[in-house]
Amino acid sequence: MIMSPLFPSLLCAHRGVEVEYDHEKHNFTCASLGSSKYTLDGDNIDGPAEKPLKNYEAALNDGILMIKL
Repeated sequence: MIMSPLFPSLLCAHRGVEVEYDHEKHNFTCASLGSSKYTLDGDNIDGPAEKPLKNYEAALNDGILMIKL
């Protein structure tokens, strides 16, 4: 089993709405208001969200990606 980096949730920490990937800025943005922004690691950049995105542990086991929810 190979441990890999943590995977951030795709739900905004502010309202629980999905975040979208911004290809130009290389970050995640809340799809609802667009004001909460996060790094690729899930850390807050800007917006009303006061917490980072939740992170999940993941591992690669025999070619299968397993994410612990």
